[in-house]
Amino acid sequence: MLDKIHDENTAVAPPYSSGANLDAKGYAQLMHAIFMRRDPTKDERFAGHLRSWRSLCIEHPRLLAIHRDINIMKAEVKEFRGQEQFVLPIIGPSQSGKSKAIDHYINTVIAPEAKPGTIPVLRVNISPRSSLKQLQADILSPLVIDERGQVDEAELRVGTEAEFRQKVRRFAQLRETDVIVLDESQHLLRGNKAARAKAVADSIKLMAIEGAAAFVIIGTEEVWSIFTSNADQTALRCKEPIFLNPLDWSLPHEQFLFEGYVAMLDAKLVEHGLTDDYSGFVDDDMAACFWEITRGIVGRVSRLTRIAWETAFALEQPTISRAVLAAAVDRWAIPLKLCRHNPFREGARDYEIVFKEWEKLGDRPAKWQ
Repeated sequence: MLDKIHDENTAVAPPYSSGANLDAKGYAQLMHAIFMRRDPTKDERFAGHLRSWRSLCIEHPRLLAIHRDINIMKAEVKEFRGQEQFVLPIIGPSQSGKSKAIDHYINTVIAPEAKPGTIPVLRVNISPRSSLKQLQADILSPLVIDERGQVDEAELRVGTEAEFRQKVRRFAQLRETDVIVLDESQHLLRGNKAARAKAVADSIKLMAIEGAAAFVIIGTEEVWSIFTSNADQTALRCKEPIFLNPLDWSLPHEQFLFEGYVAMLDAKLVEHGLTDDYSGFVDDDMAACFWEITRGIVGRVSRLTRIAWETAFALEQPTISRAVLAAAVDRWAIPLKLCRHNPFREGARDYEIVFKEWEKLGDRPAKWQ
């Protein structure tokens, strides 16, 4: 009997309205079908689709702006290696695309042209509760690996903080490292945050002055305190900061950027064979629905879509329907308190209503520019 129920309910897309107010009976059928859905790993295509998801990157204007600015810094380091270099702050909330942009840059721009034994752009994930000496060790760790894959452990254990900075400069020159990216930099802030921010700012300033490399400092909003903590000394060595703020639907340019991201994601899914056709992510009020759920943070659009895609694939649906997106919100985003309203099911609301709700609940995303 259970097999019969499973067969009858998992492969058929239930009826639903193309706009808001999804048909209640059809939506209930969909939720049952999702509960009874097949194991997608039994499909031989699934592993390849997962690889496609992992490699998928939306080349939207913000990502390309990061590529451009790092290219400029790299060019200057090559001309003036060992002299004072710039620092580029990249600030934004979780899932705003900070790390993704760096990974994409390294994989598409740097890796194809890098000479063996060199690390033109080094990305360092900062350890939680790092000391300043640990910061230097985190930077050094990949730089001290020789051509045979051997590591001189003494280089990572012995020395003062100043000596470690000298090692970073020496090995960065040896590996032809132009740019050092410090990701998750908020992990450097702990204890007395004001004093800690100043100590971190001074350390970064010294590395930039000594010309070890150009630096990209990536982190959440907390990291901004680093650049305002030491009487402009670090700020004056910075390039124009990149703020990956949540995109504001009330501003035409930012609405355009958000809709562009959603449209490019829809196209990428078709390009990678993850859907058979366009899912209509910018039809009717769909883009506004994505915006309300994700608060304008583009990486969250991809995460919500990934959750919905797994359901659509398991149900053998050729595209990601509005109903399946609504189900993803009800089953994933709302339980995890990522949003409170399901516009895919109830219809997108005017942005002024959404803003008032966010302000009442203290949820309106901060802007850092």
